[in-house]
Amino acid sequence: MQITESTWTWAWGWWGILVALNVVQLIVGIFLFVRSRKNDDPADARYLRLMGTMGLIFVTVALYRSIFVSSYLEQLAWFNSVLNSSLLIRGFAIFAELSFAGLIAKSLLRMNEDIPGLISTKNKFVAFLQTMTPIILFACILIANIFATAATITRIDLLFAIEETFWGIGFVSIIPMLIINLRKLSAYRNTPV
Repeated sequence: MQITESTWTWAWGWWGILVALNVVQLIVGIFLFVRSRKNDDPADARYLRLMGTMGLIFVTVALYRSIFVSSYLEQLAWFNSVLNSSLLIRGFAIFAELSFAGLIAKSLLRMNEDIPGLISTKNKFVAFLQTMTPIILFACILIANIFATAATITRIDLLFAIEETFWGIGFVSIIPMLIINLRKLSAYRNTPV
């Protein structure tokens, strides 16, 4: 089948909406980042700066990737430009995906700090799940990015499957922590003051 210019005309509307949504997302991200800098509590300043920075990295790369759409395995690109290079976009994706995992991991670890008595003192395994699984999530996403970059370079689709497996392991690893913490938070919320 020969691909003609008219084959892809339907995609311009999709692409325009995708870019517009990501522009709005970046504007909201910048607004929230600037607003968080006005926080008066110095104890929260470092946390908010880190979360804001990771959030801005994520939405900025999302905008870039929405403009320069590409398919790594097939090495297809929306525009014939070095800015649409699969390896360049994969490099940006590393920062975005680690920021995404960092946002989740840091917020879960912060929840452990902010809520008294949340971490189990009786069961070391439960305490491990509550304190270490966010770090395991981040490590899994880091390893996943190594496989994704190798797959982009070598075009071996098995490496993309391994990448997705690490994403799955990372998110499955935090499920027990979420269940334990939600149960404890529920009991904490229902405790009379």
